Amino acid sequence: MLIQHLPPESATRTALRLAVPLEDRYVQDAVERDPEAGSWSQDQMLLAQIIDVLRAQHYSFLKANGAKGIEPPPQVPRPGVAPAVPRRPAALSADNADLLFQLINGPPAESG
Repeated sequence: MLIQHLPPESATRTALRLAVPLEDRYVQDAVERDPEAGSWSQDQMLLAQIIDVLRAQHYSFLKANGAKGIEPPPQVPRPGVAPAVPRRPAALSADNADLLFQLINGPPAESG
């Protein structure tokens, strides 16, 4: 019970975390899907966030200066966090297309 309340960076929690084989840790973290219970400390999560921001800024810099054919960088995978699944935009239905047309061009003119 006391071990659960130790900080993730403590020597005891680190020793317990490293006692589990790496492959099992990722499987366990993927099942739990709770970053707080993951095998990374808060410092490691913040470092991963910094890496993601730097990658995004570098990508933006390259795109702003005319780079072509480059993809946005992937995020650093984190234990306990499901990977982002790219979503496709929903198809525009006929009703939504008419509404969008009216919003852009105004309501249809009345004849008479």
